[in-house]
Amino acid sequence: MEILDFGFWILDWTQRRLRIGCLGFAVLIAWAAPVAGEFLPVDDFNDANDRNDAGGYSFVLTDGQAGSAIAIEYVSDPAVRYGPAGYSLKLTFEINTYNGWCAWAADLNGLNAAPFDALRFRLHGSHSRAESFTVLLRDRKGNRISIRTSDHLSADGNGWRDLDLPLDRGQEFDWSDLDTLMLILDRENLFPGVPGALLIDDIRFEKIAREVAPARAPEPSPPAPAPPPAATPTPKPPAPILAGPAPSLKTPAQTTHLLSPREGRERTEVRGVDSDTQGLPPSPQPSPARGGRGGTPPVDTKPAPILTKPKAGGAIPPLIVARPAPPETKPAPILTKPAARGAIPPLILTKPAPVLTKQPAPTPADKGYLTYDAMENPKDWATESDQGASLQLKPVPGVKGQALSLTYSFGKGGWVQMSKPSKADLSRMEALRLRVRVVKGTVNLEIKLTDEDFSNFGKKYEALKPENEWATIDIPIEQFTYWWGGDSKLDMKTIRGVYIAVSKVSGNAGEILVDDIEYKSRAPTAAEVPGGLVLIDSFERSVPENAYSVLRGDNSVLNLESVRDAHDGNYSMRFDYTLETTRSIPTHVGASSAFATTLDWRGVDRFNLWVRGDGSSNHLRINLVDRDEEVWSAVHRHVLKSSQWQLVSIPIADFNIPGDAPARNKRFDVDEINKIEIQIVGDRTDKTTGTVWVDEMYVTGKNLDPNKVGPAELRKGLVVPLPALAAAFNFGIVNFAEFSDVPEEGQKVNHYGKILMDAQFSKFSTRLEIASDFQDYGASAYFDTKGTLSLENPRTVLVNSQINVSQIHPNLRLLTLGYLWIDFGRWTFTPQFGSKGLKAEGSIGDAGYEAFVIKKRYESYAAGSRVTLTLGPWLLQSIFVYDNDVAQQTGATLVGGQLVSSSSKLVTRPISKDFVGTLEVTRKLSKDRITLSALLGRNLNTQFGTKTGTFSPTVVSLYDSPRNKSGNLGIFEARLNDYPWKKLSSQVQYRWIGTHFKPNFREAGLSFDDAWADQQGYNLRFLQSIWKMNFAGEYDRIDRLSATHYNRRRSRLTCGYYGIRNVDIAVSGEQFAEVYKFSSDRTAFSTDKNEKKFSAEAYVGLRVSDKLRTWAKAIEERITHPGNNNAKYKTDIFQTRFEYFVSNNSRIFAEYKFTQFGNPAWEPIGSPFDDNFTKLSVELNF
Repeated sequence: MEILDFGFWILDWTQRRLRIGCLGFAVLIAWAAPVAGEFLPVDDFNDANDRNDAGGYSFVLTDGQAGSAIAIEYVSDPAVRYGPAGYSLKLTFEINTYNGWCAWAADLNGLNAAPFDALRFRLHGSHSRAESFTVLLRDRKGNRISIRTSDHLSADGNGWRDLDLPLDRGQEFDWSDLDTLMLILDRENLFPGVPGALLIDDIRFEKIAREVAPARAPEPSPPAPAPPPAATPTPKPPAPILAGPAPSLKTPAQTTHLLSPREGRERTEVRGVDSDTQGLPPSPQPSPARGGRGGTPPVDTKPAPILTKPKAGGAIPPLIVARPAPPETKPAPILTKPAARGAIPPLILTKPAPVLTKQPAPTPADKGYLTYDAMENPKDWATESDQGASLQLKPVPGVKGQALSLTYSFGKGGWVQMSKPSKADLSRMEALRLRVRVVKGTVNLEIKLTDEDFSNFGKKYEALKPENEWATIDIPIEQFTYWWGGDSKLDMKTIRGVYIAVSKVSGNAGEILVDDIEYKSRAPTAAEVPGGLVLIDSFERSVPENAYSVLRGDNSVLNLESVRDAHDGNYSMRFDYTLETTRSIPTHVGASSAFATTLDWRGVDRFNLWVRGDGSSNHLRINLVDRDEEVWSAVHRHVLKSSQWQLVSIPIADFNIPGDAPARNKRFDVDEINKIEIQIVGDRTDKTTGTVWVDEMYVTGKNLDPNKVGPAELRKGLVVPLPALAAAFNFGIVNFAEFSDVPEEGQKVNHYGKILMDAQFSKFSTRLEIASDFQDYGASAYFDTKGTLSLENPRTVLVNSQINVSQIHPNLRLLTLGYLWIDFGRWTFTPQFGSKGLKAEGSIGDAGYEAFVIKKRYESYAAGSRVTLTLGPWLLQSIFVYDNDVAQQTGATLVGGQLVSSSSKLVTRPISKDFVGTLEVTRKLSKDRITLSALLGRNLNTQFGTKTGTFSPTVVSLYDSPRNKSGNLGIFEARLNDYPWKKLSSQVQYRWIGTHFKPNFREAGLSFDDAWADQQGYNLRFLQSIWKMNFAGEYDRIDRLSATHYNRRRSRLTCGYYGIRNVDIAVSGEQFAEVYKFSSDRTAFSTDKNEKKFSAEAYVGLRVSDKLRTWAKAIEERITHPGNNNAKYKTDIFQTRFEYFVSNNSRIFAEYKFTQFGNPAWEPIGSPFDDNFTKLSVELNF
């Protein structure tokens, strides 16, 4: 048996056993990812970030008083940490007020601890006082249980002690739905004037065999420690804290970060963006987190309080860490751009709320609005009544979720009201909005605001009558007028509360419903942003190449466009990309901007970029290149899954040198940033296409100098203002010339030119692109036999014409009329530009949507939509596309066996109808290290007849009866990243794609029918990085549904080395075998093949400089045809590419490819001339 056949026999034997095993493995991961058994981990801190095993975040809180502070540090010193490896959490805290306190908290994200008996963790305090504190648990219903640790500590054991806290089952508490875990430290944990330190590790819930002792009653109020008499000696302070001094609470060490309660709360839930390395959502009002390498991080020494005012005597305050709002979908302010459509303000709770009730954080509502109160809990509101009147509050179904019902009886009185105390800074509030529905009675409604000196300002709506529909009341802040009290000025910085009053018109009793009190806020000014914000790029230019050069990996393609679909301002930058590689390692594309002078980012704590994804599973990577050409990267794996604008906010400390990048001094020189790269990286090696938008790149930090932090050249765009028209007019020019030499055509010199123009007035904009056809220099002029010169000018074509209307409504971001770019993916609608129609884009709540209608000839049209919804770790995406095709009937046509003549009027007949719908569900687990996804789809196709012609289709014949075809799609996938060990990525996929699943707008038409349709099979792949090397492997097996003896199997191994400066080296080998014979009765696809192939590839890539890049690869294919007496052939391919960027605007491109086919008859003839060619081109963009 030949070696090749023996290898396939081994693969075939293996796949039979893996076929069922891969499905079982995916199911096992799905069910076993939440750890089961004798313990349930909460956090072992070994990943040294704020994300825990429950999927939530940890954060810190203080009482807000000047003498209280707490800092976090992840320590790996073997002399300090718990265990032989990893990290432990170190809390360093300081409390200098009599009844002060601070706390560390973890969001448990609905963790189910019901099967377990105890909460256990390890701790080591700087002294015995530090180890005696309060542990408080809260469920999602608001119930709380607190336990003092001093009653449950184990004996000393080399400094570390075990803490076993039995779970009390005798109280009203939902152990199956936990919300928050808190460790509350108070003055009793300290010696006067000495900071305390506490090491924590291995927090988990456990099953124990012993009898569980009851926990203490909830919310203990420890007696206040009496102030010592003057003559009482102060206890001697303990020895130095743990192993060495604690990091200063004023200037923490590099790995230390001090969080304000505001920032901590915002980190407990993210809607959309997450960082692989830290996963922290951005703070709407930027506040310092970890310090950047190479600079001293500033620290917020006075975090804003969130908890209510402490009770007298030092009692632990009530816990009000309500599940916080995800970040709003608007950016922090951009200093050089006006906030045209509103921006998120900092959280409003800047002072302790006065007694009474919990004060939940505002949550995002419609675009530009924040939720002051969702009106779901009547306990949040206090009631007042005129003498003899009464008011009852209760929750009822509302506009979305719950609303509050105000059921009143006036009796002998005339008014009732409810109020929500809130000492809040609403100085940037522009409007207040609420929903109201009168159920019974006719009343006057008053909405009032009061400030610190009890100035009352209000708005009155008279004689509201019962209605069946909800009414929206939107009150601009200037419409609140002074009524009484205080002075005649409303101080929005000290709002005491919101009041809603109902007064009598007719009827003695009635009911009114109130829902969703929201407020709109303007963008803060630079002076209002603590720490400062510096714009890096606004993307306000009509030609991206004025600032960015294009990066392409392997055979990938990227086009950059400036488009009016902006998050803010006039333009964003659009990436139209194709990711394609022949290796087993995913490839990338990117946009790179090198700066004339280096940027000094000392003091910068976060890099921020607004991104709008395309629904793909590709990754976004940000590269920062410092002075010695070290590349520091941060990757977001899920941001492109959403089709809504999202803020990617990355702590500078999260940038690291990737395993495949060369290291120099291994120090991030943040004071000399040379270049920024925005890259899209494939999550697999399959060819994929897509579109991504970016806008508003900025950094935040302390004491930032815009002249040193921001590059002046990135802010420049080619803008020609027209003040007389109050509009903006921009234009760009593309000029392209190419020399080509192909066997079919010989040598040619082609040229091409394009002019881009767009203008904007208010919300309206238009874009035109006028271009020339490609023309050979040799065909532009010639002399005839008489010596007469003839000229042949290239035809001018209009390649793009669009009208855009932006921000029509909070739920409608953009309307586009004219040429459309549509990309819904391989299965439904692949990227197409050229069709004309109408496209709408926007969002409703947490769901983003795109919808389009394309006009085709006669009554033909296509319509579709994509909706993406993010719900915590779940992501749902649904797509549908419908295509209706008709043709004109001319002359006599055969209809049902009879000749039918057309009339003089236009008569059309239906030719086909095609529908495809898909639903994809994705779930992230184990700190995003595990991703499970399922994609289900169905394609329905009906053929009524045949046609000829494209732009003027004409009926050829009509069938006696419609011919219906349908096909289903099912793809189930489990992807692992850094799991079960670091730098390992793997995937298990099972797919079932019906023989007739062939939507009209599928990817690559007939190629799709061969590569993807008519199959069931599975795919296994892995990528392991070790030192400077990558090892990748893939095995793919399919069986054809049309005939089970037809199949395809493919295996591939790749090894890459990246240790040499600016050089990539990779070798790979692939075995491939396929037997397939099929002719489609629906499309023109037909194939008959039986071949085996082994190919070997060697690849070398070289980046000589930022301007000069080149690569070359050689491939040898050994092909066997078993059906042709095992005939053997060898095909050799050599290809090289050379790119030189004279500047961002100009590029010289050269490519050579040589293919020697094993059988000369296999050589394709004609376009696209991609087997043997030489090309040299010059491209200019302005």
